[in-house]
Parts: sequence; C-alpha cells; structure tokens
Amino acid sequence: MKISYVGNISNDIITGPHVYQDIVIRYMGERHDVRILSPDDDIEENITTTDIVHFLDIFWARKRLIERVKNFRIPVVIDVHDYYWTEFYPYRSPDLPLRLARQQFMKRRNLELLALADAVVTHCNYVKNKIPHPRVANVSVYVISDNMRTPKPFRERRDEILFVGRNFFRKGLHTLLRAMPIVLKECPSAKLLVVGQERLHTLLAARWLARGLPVSFLGGLSSRDTLKLYGKVKVFVLPSEIEASPVSPLEAIACGTPVVCSAVGGIPELIEHGVTGMLCRPGDYHTLAQYIVRCLQDEIFSMQLVENGQAALQERFAVELMIERIEQVYQGVMSR
Repeated sequence: MKISYVGNISNDIITGPHVYQDIVIRYMGERHDVRILSPDDDIEENITTTDIVHFLDIFWARKRLIERVKNFRIPVVIDVHDYYWTEFYPYRSPDLPLRLARQQFMKRRNLELLALADAVVTHCNYVKNKIPHPRVANVSVYVISDNMRTPKPFRERRDEILFVGRNFFRKGLHTLLRAMPIVLKECPSAKLLVVGQERLHTLLAARWLARGLPVSFLGGLSSRDTLKLYGKVKVFVLPSEIEASPVSPLEAIACGTPVVCSAVGGIPELIEHGVTGMLCRPGDYHTLAQYIVRCLQDEIFSMQLVENGQAALQERFAVELMIERIEQVYQGVMSR
C-alpha cells in the first residue's frame, strides 16, 4: 500500500499528536510504501501514485489540499485528537475570551474539513462519540519508545512530582498547585517539575500561583529529555479539567512511574482507579494531595500500580493492534 502522511515532522515537543505521528510513520514504514509530507508541500506533485492520504492531526489538515487530493479520487483519512472545539468548556483560565473566540473558529473550520474526509480516526471512545462523522474508528495509541531508559528504582528517586503538558489550566496545573501545600505537610522534601511549552500570559499566571512553592518550570523539553524525567520522579500527575486521550500517563507508566489523574474525558478508558493508577474528581485538590503523598511514600503501593499498568499496556496498547486497526481503516475507505 502506498500511503502519504501529512503532519508536522519537525516538532520534537512531547505532545500526543507528535508522539502518535512518529509511531505511525515508523511502524507503517516497515510494512508499506510511506511518504511523509508537510502541510506546505506541493501535495498534487507528491500524491499522483498514492493509494491513500492520511492527515495525522486535523490541525495540520488544509481544505484546499484535501480538495486537490479528492480531485484524484484518493481517499482521505483525518486524525482527530481532541473534542475541545466541539463546544465551549468554561474551565478557569486567564484567557477565557480568547478561548471562546478560538473555539468558535475551530468548530467551523474542523466541521468543514470533516465533511471532506472519507474516515476519521480518534483515540478514545469519549472523543469518538463527540465527532460528527458517519465513519469514525477508535485506535488506541502505542507509547513504548526506544528512547525510554531503564527507570531508577523507587528508593533512588527523589520526592519529585512531574506534570507534563501544554495548556496548563486545561490540564489542571492550578489544582495541583493548590494541592502542593497539603503534600508538603506530609512530605516536606517534595518538589514539582512542570514540563510544557506555554503561552506567555498563561505561564505568568501559573508562576504567580506557584509563588512560594518548590516548583520548577522547565519549559518545552524534547521527547527524549521528557522520557528521562519520567523514569526519575516518584509520581506523575495530570489533574485535567477536560481531557481527551493523553499519552503522558501511559508514558509515565511505561517508564515505571505511578500516575494520579482526574477522571475526565478519555482518562478512565486508560487508567483503572486503584489498579493501574489513581483517579480523582477534577478540582478536588484534597484527594489529589492524598494520592500524591501515598505514591511518594508507599513504595509497595506505587510499584503495584506500575506493575498492573505495564501489564495493561502490553495487553491493550500493543503496537501490532494499533497498526492493524489503522490498516483496517484504510482498507475500508479504499474498498468503497
């Protein structure tokens, strides 16, 4: 099969779409004739012998490009990684009016693009059920990477808490910061590491909320450097207000680190409370703090969560399952 993938191949910031893109291109390239294009490439020049064009994120799709592809009667598949544009979610943040305007723009844009797609790929049932398209396939994302190093044993790790992601307020950093004083009463040596490339106004707001707390803002790190951090900290925390299907909790588990997340969006499809990780209600910083403290102090409990989580990764998020599911999507649109 000859496949043209369209994405942003130059970005090494660790976000879900980029992680997914790298994995798809690598493993599909072992089985098929794969061509990698950027949204700015001359699509018409590159696709005349292509069987299918797959936009690896709707953010990278362009209406004019899809229309030119469709002129050649080549099927188009579009990946949709989140649902935040389908309606307005008024979680607390310093840029509420800007988010409202962007959501309305993105909804119009994305609905136009989806109307041109032959099939859509999502990565959790929660998002799948939000997408208005007759052919939506759910594909779980494989997260194991060659860049993952052997993690440090629990007792050699410092009392560090890791938060990874852009859009700090959507991902609940403010809730985690409210939990930190409670954590510090039980574990005075605890320190929070924040990884993520963020807009200036949001970063300044987060830094103001973190004043007086042991918090390090590390900025946007590469995938390789972030994976190193997963294997050095004692707990990964993602207390999102809204969330789709994040890869960061799965990467943390793969690197031997227990996870504490909020039970929103597609997270409960990834993490089973008390078995593969700990889940709490969004905004519940008291419970969040209790779970963090337990993961910092209870080695047996933490390692049991990791062991269960890694077994689930092997069973539910194997790369073979992911690639076969995507191939089924391609075969379905090519046979129509």
